[in-house]
Amino acid sequence: MEIILLALEDSTIGKFDLAIRKLERAIDVNNMKKVINNTQEDIFLNLTFGSFYESLDLNLMALRYYHKAKFSSDKLDNNNPDKALVYCYLGSIFISLREYEWALRCYLKAKVIRENTIGGDTIDSSTVYNNLGVCCFYMQCYYPAKGYFQLSYEINKSKLG
Repeated sequence: MEIILLALEDSTIGKFDLAIRKLERAIDVNNMKKVINNTQEDIFLNLTFGSFYESLDLNLMALRYYHKAKFSSDKLDNNNPDKALVYCYLGSIFISLREYEWALRCYLKAKVIRENTIGGDTIDSSTVYNNLGVCCFYMQCYYPAKGYFQLSYEINKSKLG
């Protein structure tokens, strides 16, 4: 666990390549000890790897780790709001790859999960609405984009002041 914290510390100062090496070492140590037996830990590590690679603009490597995280998240209960996280990360990488329709699909799936688990008037759901607005904007669907942006704004305004 200490190695993982050091990797996260490196990532905060922009040393993503060093952080990746430390995480890989942590994975090797954990595999030897069989520590990673928790689905949520596996999701966390894969999303962390993916975000580091995405920060380095190695989008296909990031996509690979996000895809691994998706397989792990499929093991979670349907009422677990963490299932939406993977779809948010996938949506993010698809926007980076300029695959806006795929990003829209991912964020719509995250929207359904968030609304069914934690409700539609939360900050997490607001973030998904904003990202849906971004996808619609890039796809030149301006009316839906405006609606999602307004919904996100109103939720943030009511929750954050």
